[in-house]
Amino acid sequence: MEGCMVCTADTADASTHKDGATVCIPSNLHATLSIISHLSSFQNSMLLHLSSCAAFHGPLVAAVLLALTSPSQGHHPVLNAFVEHPATWTKGHRALHDEQVDVTIGIAAATPRALEDLFWSVSDPTNAAYGRHLSADEADALTSPRPDAVPSITRWLAEHDIADVVFSPATNRLKVRGSVRSLEAVFATEIHAYNGVAGHPVGRGNRRILRASQPLAMPPSMLSDVSYISLNAHPLGRLLAAQGHGKQHGNESKNNKSSTVDSVRDGGGITPAFLREWYGVPRQTSANETNAQGIPEFYEEAWTDKDLSIFFNKYMDGDAIPTLVTHQVPSRDDTEGQASAEASLDLQYITALAPRTTTYVWSQSGSNPFSAADEPFVEWAEDILTMKQPPYVVSLSYADDEEHIFAASEAYARSFDPLLMKLGVRGVSVFVASGDDGVAGQRPGLRKTNIDNKAEWCKQHGPQWPTSSPYVTSVGATMLSKLTDSSGFFNTLDEVVCTSSLGSAITSGGGFSTQYARPAYQDAAVQGYLATRNIPPPSFFNVSGRAYPDVTAFGHDYIVVLNGDKALISGTSASTPALAAMITLVNDLRLNA
Repeated sequence: MEGCMVCTADTADASTHKDGATVCIPSNLHATLSIISHLSSFQNSMLLHLSSCAAFHGPLVAAVLLALTSPSQGHHPVLNAFVEHPATWTKGHRALHDEQVDVTIGIAAATPRALEDLFWSVSDPTNAAYGRHLSADEADALTSPRPDAVPSITRWLAEHDIADVVFSPATNRLKVRGSVRSLEAVFATEIHAYNGVAGHPVGRGNRRILRASQPLAMPPSMLSDVSYISLNAHPLGRLLAAQGHGKQHGNESKNNKSSTVDSVRDGGGITPAFLREWYGVPRQTSANETNAQGIPEFYEEAWTDKDLSIFFNKYMDGDAIPTLVTHQVPSRDDTEGQASAEASLDLQYITALAPRTTTYVWSQSGSNPFSAADEPFVEWAEDILTMKQPPYVVSLSYADDEEHIFAASEAYARSFDPLLMKLGVRGVSVFVASGDDGVAGQRPGLRKTNIDNKAEWCKQHGPQWPTSSPYVTSVGATMLSKLTDSSGFFNTLDEVVCTSSLGSAITSGGGFSTQYARPAYQDAAVQGYLATRNIPPPSFFNVSGRAYPDVTAFGHDYIVVLNGDKALISGTSASTPALAAMITLVNDLRLNA
């Protein structure tokens, strides 16, 4: 993004070695805190579990408290109404009484600390509980509500003719469907339509949501059991982490097939062969049958069998098409029609580096409980958590502005954290792209800023979510750059942080969270960084926040087959599935040991 170029053009450097994986530490803010080394070095140790950087994690995130205002009917405490904002959502007409509305009520865990404590224990290699993962039932027991919580809320809803109620023990969500008339009665509120403002990145225009225009009432005895209600929550924004750079038609040069270091240096794109050569990744000749990996694809993102077949024929030197298990919610056919860049990139590279491992693909065109076109993170996590044996590795290439997420829908964001911890205690490692917009991020307030005004762009760092969560492994992007010594007599190739100032279409995201405290495992690395010179002032970033990304890998100019043509795509959503596949290979070695 242009704004990222302004904010990060002179701030990034890297330290990398061909005989290991990359440790990128931009001098201004982009801290990389973990190293992925040769896969063969892990053969004699336990199954690698990375729920966050180096498999360690951080302090408990405080539970979300619902905002209270003045008492309402029946002396019930009330929850705030949906907050209208003229730049994103404008209030429309009163909802029709017979219109059906889906509402989600988040139910609080009776002992929330139990999950957090176990999460750190099973993820810390120095802990005796390391690697002792739980079954679905055991994990759900850690987050079970107070015994009477769900029954009492269900009875209360039934008193107002709301009987379509389903509780999910995997996510602690009470899914409710009822008429506007019944919901207005039970919550003592009014429900209006709100229309998205055209062209705004959050409202996204031409969208209609139903929300409570007045405060919501609940019996006091139930309030402590409820963590959020979707009727007063803003929809989340949408950002993809892949940037395409046009299709190249016609014949491809022969060196595209092997994509040697020399060919990449001369302008050729990155292929699986190049990644294996640079990082020393062995070819996968066999796979443990219990091993699996997965990717979700949201927003109608689609891939095609034809593109995957062409990609493997051109760039995989005879490897067979991998085994895919698709989960489509709602059902849809991704094998016909137009493919999209994000889904094609994710699938082609996570399967290319681990081609013999079963790959799950979640194609979800639904929404989160708050709108009709937002990241269905919770629904996706619920699907994984209900599996008897979930994949050990998942790669997530989606991001959003942390400030916006927590200002508009903090309860929804917080509800995702225990699900990430649950995935961790189930043995699932979650890798998340760090974003493609440098330290400026995708803050909505910056979108109308004058690109020529550096001071205005760089007033404050804009972290991304969910990559800023301490319960995931955040993945940044690098690129090759020609480095010349001070004498000018020779130059060499080195791996540096991906930045628009060096010709990339993206600048790898990184920084410090404003919502999550820095986990203990990061203290030494971050304190060392904070002690260096030439870093931004404390007003620019949260010096005590969780630093990200944790690891990096190449993310510049990946060759992808898109609707039958070759495309060059850059992004942390390129590096993320590639690195996730490398960890799948590590897990394969563990399982076969």
